[in-house]
Amino acid sequence: MVALKGRTWIYTSYGDDAKSIITATKPGKSSPYHMTKLFQPARFHLVAGTKHIRMNYTKDVIVLESLYCCLRRLLPPRHKHPIRWQDLEGHWVSNVQHLALSIAGCRHSAEKIIATLPKLKHLYLIVQRDQKCSHGSPREWTNFDKQQHMTKHNFMHFDHFRALHPDKAINSCECETNPTRAFAVERAFKRAFLAEYKADNVEIVVVADPY
Repeated sequence: MVALKGRTWIYTSYGDDAKSIITATKPGKSSPYHMTKLFQPARFHLVAGTKHIRMNYTKDVIVLESLYCCLRRLLPPRHKHPIRWQDLEGHWVSNVQHLALSIAGCRHSAEKIIATLPKLKHLYLIVQRDQKCSHGSPREWTNFDKQQHMTKHNFMHFDHFRALHPDKAINSCECETNPTRAFAVERAFKRAFLAEYKADNVEIVVVADPY
């Protein structure tokens, strides 16, 4: 049972169990993952006035939209900077096996903290996708193939996202198709996991959100 803090959404495939838990940076911030219609009420519980959710660590993907700020929201109130790996020791986050992070939120050497999570198996680094892109979401593109272009946790491989994205010269958008920043962040995480002797235990993949 995990207490939901801040502004949180549960992303599901229609009728399925929750796939992701998304915690936004600020209560008033609009999130691209706002999918209130896909809530699974059966997975929610009120405990002492706080909303909780049942989490299945073996299959649920935790998505932190803005990494460093979101990690702070998970800790007790008035927790001071900087966040250390010891702060997450014994916390429910330490049990997470599948984690997705917004590349734009990977600051303050946060990869060093994430690399200490003992049970992590998959790390997805999500590139920026323009929610107002005139081409729509990738799953609506005519050349999109779910079986071929998506990971086991329903993200889209970045290489496929770049290759299939319609020509920006025709309709410009803010979708991140330049690999420079994404691969730099990926390298930083690989170095961090290597330093923790976990490089062979965690699969790191750069992805886009197809929804």
